[in-house]
Amino acid sequence: MVAIAADFVIIRFIRGPIIKLKEAAEEIGEGKLDARVEVNSTDEVGGLAYAFNRMADQVREATTTLEDRVRERTEELEEAQERLLRIERMAAVGEVAAAMAHELRNPLAGIKNAIYYVKNGLEKTGQAGGDPRIPEFFDLMETEVEASNRIIMELLDYSRVNPLSLSVAGIEALVDGAVSEAGIQQNVNVVKEIDQSVPEVWANLEQVHLAFLNLINNAGDAMPEGGTLTISAGAAGKFVEVKFSDTGEGIAEENLDRVFDPLFTTKEKGTGMGLALVYRIIERHQGTLAVASKQGDGTTFSVKLHRKIE
Repeated sequence: MVAIAADFVIIRFIRGPIIKLKEAAEEIGEGKLDARVEVNSTDEVGGLAYAFNRMADQVREATTTLEDRVRERTEELEEAQERLLRIERMAAVGEVAAAMAHELRNPLAGIKNAIYYVKNGLEKTGQAGGDPRIPEFFDLMETEVEASNRIIMELLDYSRVNPLSLSVAGIEALVDGAVSEAGIQQNVNVVKEIDQSVPEVWANLEQVHLAFLNLINNAGDAMPEGGTLTISAGAAGKFVEVKFSDTGEGIAEENLDRVFDPLFTTKEKGTGMGLALVYRIIERHQGTLAVASKQGDGTTFSVKLHRKIE
């Protein structure tokens, strides 16, 4: 009877809980991190079960933290890889753009001079014969040559990779300079929301001016029927963030990932180099350029440049 009673005690209070501990440990080993042991006593075995549960909680927390870090790191690596591939593509396009621009520049200059010579010769000799279409054709040719020259200048601007010469600049001055030069139509209202306390930034004045100018003109093109362009700026950690928000037609979701690709455009007369140039300029400043848009609700381009640290 004593032996039977002792065996019952061992099975009930020692062997049973140990088997449960073993089973729970095996479940955790299989990845079931929610496995726990029910604590029914305050003796040594109960203390062991409590310690096991606490260890299981720590394992689950550590595993969750590790998975989050691995996921974040993977996303960072994917973003870095995509960024590197974009930079490599842009560099390759830049080389092609430079070659194309130089090859086309001289023929266009010859065509422009020939148009000028023939046009003046016809006017002086009166050989146009009073046909009103002839001056129209000359005007059309001159317009197309100028448009081609603008494309060449965009290609050359994109291909330039001169060393950056950085200086301290105020955001409001950069914005004002770009707004004053931009060809925004009169039915577009420009609103500035730039606080006087916004820190200065490190920038190449000429290149950032060109980037802001392209963003402003792009916003104007997105609002052919008129609208509002809001330019705001504020500190964002070690950066200053400048946002260009228009009330235009917006960008289709399937095109958002392509707006910074060279030669991609949805405009009838666009070259697809403007936003690509902006991206390349901000990338060279080790800043960031992002876009947020919804078709019908306008678009916001966000530029981050390194702030001057006091």
